[in-house]
Amino acid sequence: MITLQFCGGARSVTGGNYLVDNGRVKFLLECGMAQGSQEAEQSNYEPFAYEPSVIDFLIVTHAHIDHMGRVPKLVKDGFDAPIYSTPPTKDISRIALEDSVSVMKNEKTETPLLFDMEDVNAGLGHRSRRRAQEKNCAFRRYGKYSFGAFEPVRVH
Repeated sequence: MITLQFCGGARSVTGGNYLVDNGRVKFLLECGMAQGSQEAEQSNYEPFAYEPSVIDFLIVTHAHIDHMGRVPKLVKDGFDAPIYSTPPTKDISRIALEDSVSVMKNEKTETPLLFDMEDVNAGLGHRSRRRAQEKNCAFRRYGKYSFGAFEPVRVH
């Protein structure tokens, strides 16, 4: 039996994070930041609804912060598996995450940083296109974003 758990983005537009479990493989679709209010932004600091270390892989469809903004936190919290995305998504993710660190550093708040550049670099180091093909995941251009794509074909 396949289960789908909405771990973010279910009652809001931002913070997409979905766990798929078929009993053999657990993977995530998106790992985004919640945005739009103080309460939403505070939710980014909460523990994930799953244990990051048991996730087999993550698919990121495109490089918007609400789809990939908590990847560095995921890695920091124990995720150590491949992240699948298109090469442009990886490239744009770096720029967006570096900008997020800069914004967090410049905010006048006593809240600690959600992640830093070391965490960003660790998260981006998990990106893999070749291994996605081994998992039978194909990336095709869909929708409004020329740099984003997603089509899981089969997961064994």
